Amino acid sequence: MPGGRCRGRPAAAMAAGRRRIRGRAAREGSLFKRRAFVLANTLFAYVVMRFGITVGGFVPKTYVQQVVENSDFRKYDDGLRMILDCTPELERALTQRLATAASAESRDMACTGRMRR
Repeated sequence: MPGGRCRGRPAAAMAAGRRRIRGRAAREGSLFKRRAFVLANTLFAYVVMRFGITVGGFVPKTYVQQVVENSDFRKYDDGLRMILDCTPELERALTQRLATAASAESRDMACTGRMRR
């Protein structure tokens, strides 16, 4: 990467690109109000799930049962793997997407010398 360039892009442009990636949320009200709102929502969700309170069409017991039934994690080769039950078309689409992401990751590694998280 001579001259601080990577595939013809100056280092400053790459840094600007990284800054644009960071998410920005609309910040209305004071920090205290925002934190109180998040705390109230978290407390509400905790109470609903802990005591099994039905809210609208949401039944916590059914939700937990379905999550357990639809999740299958197994250990293979000293690594935790997620098992998916899907159609062959979805499998092909996921495989293609993962291959594209892996090639983009390896390009970034070669370009910047570090891995994105």
